[in-house]
Amino acid sequence: MWTIFLLMFLGIAVGRLLRRSRVIAFSDKAVTVVIAVMLLVMGWDVGARPSVVSGLSGYGITALLIAVAGVAGSVFGAFLFHFFSVRRKKPSAQENASCEEKGGAA
Repeated sequence: MWTIFLLMFLGIAVGRLLRRSRVIAFSDKAVTVVIAVMLLVMGWDVGARPSVVSGLSGYGITALLIAVAGVAGSVFGAFLFHFFSVRRKKPSAQENASCEEKGGAA
């Protein structure tokens, strides 16, 4: 676990040092390729295990419900965040009146 944190912070330090380098432009594409390869290998590993593949039908409904609940919760949380952040940023009638008296726009 500590190795993962150490590597992450080391990566942050190297990224800060090389932020104006051309290596950073290449790293975005490299990260995309590495993630795609990792997903392929993970799927390969899951597909090679007979116990997982045979129990996949039982996991299907549960996995679908968890995914739908996760998406619904994220959408609801984003809606609440948007609702409260936009509501707080709207200027009040008193602020509008004071801006108009000064010749400014709200």
